[in-house]
Amino acid sequence: MGAVALVAGIAVCGCGGSGSGGAGGGRGEKVSLVVWDGETNIPGGTAKDLAAEFHRLHPNITVTMTPGATGSSTILQKVTAALAGNTTPNISYLFGVDVAQIAQSPKVLDLTDVVKQPGWSWSDLFPASRDGMVLDGRVKAVPADMDDVAVFYNKKLFKQAGVPEPKPGWTWDDYRAAAKRVTAAVDGAYGTAFPGGGGNDTSWYVWPMIWQAGGDVLNTDGSEVAFGGAPGLRALQLLHDMAQVDKSVYVDTSPGYTKMLPLFNSGRVGLYLGDSWQIPGAQQSGVDYGVVPVPSWEPGGKPVTMASPDAWVMFDHGDAENAAAQEFLKWLTAPEQEARWDVAVASPALGPAAQSKPVYQRFLKRTPGMDVFNEQLAHNTKTPPVITSYSALMEPLGKAQATVLLEADADLPGLLDDAVQRANDILKTAGAP
Repeated sequence: MGAVALVAGIAVCGCGGSGSGGAGGGRGEKVSLVVWDGETNIPGGTAKDLAAEFHRLHPNITVTMTPGATGSSTILQKVTAALAGNTTPNISYLFGVDVAQIAQSPKVLDLTDVVKQPGWSWSDLFPASRDGMVLDGRVKAVPADMDDVAVFYNKKLFKQAGVPEPKPGWTWDDYRAAAKRVTAAVDGAYGTAFPGGGGNDTSWYVWPMIWQAGGDVLNTDGSEVAFGGAPGLRALQLLHDMAQVDKSVYVDTSPGYTKMLPLFNSGRVGLYLGDSWQIPGAQQSGVDYGVVPVPSWEPGGKPVTMASPDAWVMFDHGDAENAAAQEFLKWLTAPEQEARWDVAVASPALGPAAQSKPVYQRFLKRTPGMDVFNEQLAHNTKTPPVITSYSALMEPLGKAQATVLLEADADLPGLLDDAVQRANDILKTAGAP
């Protein structure tokens, strides 16, 4: 979850002058902005190039982009501390699932009316790109990039095992059978891999299974979780059977689940559920990979998958800085710049306008598999609910998933019932949305 290659550590200048539309700096005053992006570098010169272009258009606004934290995985803690100490940047990157938590602060700007103004690309975005930014009907952030889940597979291992390459319309039974055959046919190879540490990220890749089986994170009125019963049990049963019956799963219990991807890129994993930002690493490794949409439970079924946009959140710093920050972000997220950003971070395009830009079309041609992530985002994705307790709600399910992967005698119905009860207790304590 969360694209890791984001702009950072680069001092940039941009400005309000010509075309500022009344932004801070438009009357000649100098405005300085700070943007936290959570990372240490971005491939190529994209950040510097975009900053230089913004500077030529807006010579009175100075934008300093810094990591703000040691990485995107720790930016939430830094933003939380900054809110407590009144030291927030003007704009910060956040994982989309953290937007609801931070948006409780009155320092977070409500952008509902802002994104309706001329020049913003909000209406062009795919629904999945917008949905994760809206809390209680109010726009609290704008999308930065996107994670949606598809299946990576190793063409060489499939050929060695005599397994046909997967195609759209395949099933979870096909997934299981392929993993089992690769494990049996190739010494030292794992058919598939799943995280098994028990945290929020552990459950990330099980949601396509649960959604397709009719379950959900919450019920219709948001009063209880809805992953219990048959949908949750079907997903846990599949994971347990692959891991403990077929012995075809590498269960990654390392902190941050850092071993799965290197194993795949070294040619030792047949297939796994992954995100688009992992494509550059696969290309650099030389592994002969393919990407296919997630399976469904029934042949030809709709392969609904997880999508979660990461976000840019704005904080209140007074009228002049707020106007300048809005101008910068409006420009940065316009289709022409968004397309270049999406290329740099290996993200699906957030909307059809960005996707149609020549720079993005060239990227698609040289990046096998990226078309799958784009197609899914446009048609077959579902986003997590924007609620403050989301990450906490996922912990019980993640722990149940880890147990069924690791223990042969795991009590699946009991584990699921316990996860549902504990999640409902968390939801009750937090207050249902």
